[in-house]
Amino acid sequence: MASTKFPLTVTLLRTSARGFAAVAASRATFAPSDGVKASGDYAMWHAHYETLILELAAAIDDGNEEQFADKVEWTRDALNARGLDSDVLKTALEELCVVLKESLPSQAWPPLVSFFDAASKRLDQQPAPSEDDLVGTDDLDVLARDFLSTLEGGHSAKAVALVVDAIRMDRISTKDVLVGVLPRALEYIGRQWHLGAATVAEEHIATQAAGRLIEQIMLMSPEPVANGRTAIMTMVEGDNHDIGVRIVAAFFELDGWKTICLGANSPANDLANITQHFEADLVLIGATLNTQREAVRRSIKAVREVCPNQAIIVGGAAFTNLEGCAEDLGANAQALNPEHALQLGQEIVAG
Repeated sequence: MASTKFPLTVTLLRTSARGFAAVAASRATFAPSDGVKASGDYAMWHAHYETLILELAAAIDDGNEEQFADKVEWTRDALNARGLDSDVLKTALEELCVVLKESLPSQAWPPLVSFFDAASKRLDQQPAPSEDDLVGTDDLDVLARDFLSTLEGGHSAKAVALVVDAIRMDRISTKDVLVGVLPRALEYIGRQWHLGAATVAEEHIATQAAGRLIEQIMLMSPEPVANGRTAIMTMVEGDNHDIGVRIVAAFFELDGWKTICLGANSPANDLANITQHFEADLVLIGATLNTQREAVRRSIKAVREVCPNQAIIVGGAAFTNLEGCAEDLGANAQALNPEHALQLGQEIVAG
C-alpha cells in the first residue's frame, strides 16, 4: 500500500465528510414511492452518506476502485434486506456524486470519477443469491452451529458449556475453538444481521457468549511458563469489536506472555501511556473497517512519541489483502491471523 496519489482529495473527503453528508442528506428529496423519505429520515441518510464518503476516501487512498464498489454493494444488500429497492441507493449515490463535484475544488474532483463509475456498475449487477455457508460437516462447522442454535434457544451458559465440554473430552482443541469455531460462528451471525435475518440484540448475545467462552478456555488451560515478555493489544479508537483481539490475547497468554488486553475503542494517547507504563515488548493494534486505518496511524504515532523504538504489529479485517500497509502506517509488521500475530511477535522481540 503506497502513499496516496491524491492527498488533497483524500484529505478533503476525510475532514469534510460530515459536512458533505449533511448537504447530500438534505437533498434526499426523492418521492416516497422511491423509498427514501418513506423508509428513512435525514439522520439515517446522513449516516449512510458519511460512511460512504469515508469509505471513498479510504479506497482512493489505497488506489482501489473495487474496494469502494464492495462497500456500496454491501450497503445495497443491507438496505434490500430491510425493504429498500436497489434504485434508492443508486439515486442516493448519484446525488452524492453531484454534491462532491459541486463542493470540491476542481483539482480534487477528477480522481473520484472512476470510483463512482465502478460503484454504479456494481449496482447494475444483480445481487448474488445468499448462501448459508455454515453447512459443512467438519467438526468446526458442526460445533459452531450447535453453539449458535443453543444461543438461539436462550441458553447462553449451555452454549458455552457445550464447547467447553467438547474441549475437555478431546473432541476438539483449544486452538481450533479460538481460530475456527468462534470466528465461524460470529462471522455467520454477522452475515445474518447484514441480510436482515438476525437482530443487533442477537449479534450482541453471540458476542457476549463468545467472550465468556474465551474466559472459560483460559481458566481451564494449564498455567503457561512465563517468558518474561509483555504484550499490549487493543482495537483502535472507534472500533467496538473486541472478540478478535481477545482471541489474539489468548494466544499470547497461553504462550507465556504477560498480556494486557485493552479490548475495544482505546484512545491513542491512553494506549501510548500504558505502553510506556508497562515497558511493553510488543504492541498490537487491530482495526475492522477500512475507514479506521487512519486512526491506527494516529495510535502508532502516539506510541512512537513516547516509545520511539516500540515494536508494533497491526491486524484485523481493515488490512485484508493490503500489502505494505504496515510499513506505510509506521508499524513493524502486519498479522494475518492470531497464530501469525504470535509468530511475528516472537520473531520481532527475538530480534
